[in-house]
Parts: sequence; structure tokens; C-alpha cells
Amino acid sequence: MLRNNKGYSIKEMIILCAVLAIVFAIGIVKVSYAYQDADNTAEMEVVWNDTLLQAARVYVEAHPEEFTDAETYFYGSELVENNYFIDVDDVDVDNVRFKVTRASGSEDYQVEIA
Repeated sequence: MLRNNKGYSIKEMIILCAVLAIVFAIGIVKVSYAYQDADNTAEMEVVWNDTLLQAARVYVEAHPEEFTDAETYFYGSELVENNYFIDVDDVDVDNVRFKVTRASGSEDYQVEIA
């Protein structure tokens, strides 16, 4: 007798669903990492602040005559003007205020973002 072969058997359907589930699971994991990598603004802010502080420290060490007081302030625009930092469109460097403190009788400077 002829058998009707229109469609899939239960075994074929289970295998197909399992393969599709594995493909979708891998795809979802890959896409979720893409969204996670795109949302790293907080990490980028930490990197920018560290980079700015490093540039400010180099600037202070190169110009000790400008920082003779116990506390001195300067802005990031001085770093850009003196080529210690490159102005980038995404970061407002000019309005970043730095505080330079020096202990009395010491040549060591402490630089921080004020």
C-alpha cells in the first residue's frame, strides 16, 4: 500500500526544533554582547578622566614655575593650547578644571579633577 509522505515525521520535527533552538540561542548571546559593548559610556568616561589626569600631571611637571602656590587651578584648555592633549569633539576638555596641590617644602604635586 502507498504511504502518504506529505510532511515531516515527529522525529524530524524534534531534530529541526533542536537545531533551530541552538542557532537562536547562539544568536541571542552574540547580539546581547553587541548591545553590552555599545553601552560602555561609563567605562569610556573613566578612561577619558585617567587620560586627562595623566596629561595634566605631565603638564604640571613640565611647568613647575606656574604652580608655586599650595593650591593652584587650571583648565583643560591649557592642555590643548600647549599640545598636551588633543581636542576631541566627543569630550569637552576646555571646561575641565584641575586642582594642583603641593605640600609645603615639597616638590611633589597632587593633580585631581576639581
